[in-house]
Amino acid sequence: MRNLKRPFGSWMGVALVVSLILFHAPVPAQTRWHTSLEEGLAVRNATHKPALVFFFNDIARDCQEMRRSTFADGDVTALLQNFVCFELDAGKHQALARRYNIFKVPTVLFLDPRGTEVDRAVSFKSPDVFQQYLDRVNRASFGGMTQAEATRRQIERLSEIQPFKTATINILEPHPGTKAVTLSHKVPNASALSVVGDFNDWRSDATPMRQAVNGDWFVTIHVPDGVHEYKYLDNRGDYHEDRRNPLRKSNPYGTMNSILVIGDPMTSPLVYGPSTTFILYRPNAREVSVAGSFNEWKPVSMFRKKDNPALWGFRCQLPPGDYEYKYVIDGEWVTDPENYYTHTDTAGNINSLFAVR
Repeated sequence: MRNLKRPFGSWMGVALVVSLILFHAPVPAQTRWHTSLEEGLAVRNATHKPALVFFFNDIARDCQEMRRSTFADGDVTALLQNFVCFELDAGKHQALARRYNIFKVPTVLFLDPRGTEVDRAVSFKSPDVFQQYLDRVNRASFGGMTQAEATRRQIERLSEIQPFKTATINILEPHPGTKAVTLSHKVPNASALSVVGDFNDWRSDATPMRQAVNGDWFVTIHVPDGVHEYKYLDNRGDYHEDRRNPLRKSNPYGTMNSILVIGDPMTSPLVYGPSTTFILYRPNAREVSVAGSFNEWKPVSMFRKKDNPALWGFRCQLPPGDYEYKYVIDGEWVTDPENYYTHTDTAGNINSLFAVR
């Protein structure tokens, strides 16, 4: 048998080469997020790059998930180098959020060098889905030209994907992991109706509906598992809740969005037989209580999870029945943001609703 031992010097050479490769391996680029609008605009004006604006708030679990998974993904991070990136709290930038008609967070806007919106992504997007948005804007923006020519051409090419014309993902066609859902609605005297929601990034004419002989407007869409907010938009520019759907949630404009629940996403509270568990995501809250018809509306303290202090919980045993409740967060009474069944009491208050069977 041949001796397979390698001379010590040869092993040293191999180790040196490997160490040099590792030492000189490129360090993954980090995304620079501008939290100051003025600072970010100065950088955009100097570089003539398109902008990416991430509207968020700290109490939306999907916003944290976008940070943890999507924006931390290596492929996404590499593509983000082509943009001037903003991270703006929607509550602190309400005027800007209203200017761009932000219905919910997270919302990511893509703006050309002049500040004109050319694309948007609404609600949580996984890394592979979000890359489709980035790829589309990148293809329209860059072409290896001189800076002056590139700026002029990218504005022209970005205008081809102006918002509310064509969606990045066509929900009228089936895709892997989606389910077919038919929506229908009736609006008197409307000559056109569209459905707008998280699934088409709230684009006003991306998903037009057809009218049946009985006057109902209808459309079949293909959407993935999860919780999707939506409304109907008529030809007069008026938004309508889905009156045939009891599930709804408040939006930043003081009205309600209808809710479409596909699959079996986690909602609140969790009810298993007589056991009811309330779970609330509030990372910055100091004190959280829950009160309802099950405890004579006397607030009872909830507890932070030791392994995740952003989550508050409370569990109790209840007999069968229908119950209303609210959370008390640092003294403010609010409905459960992850429960889409509501009831309006005789005083006009909207309460969250659940049942034990």
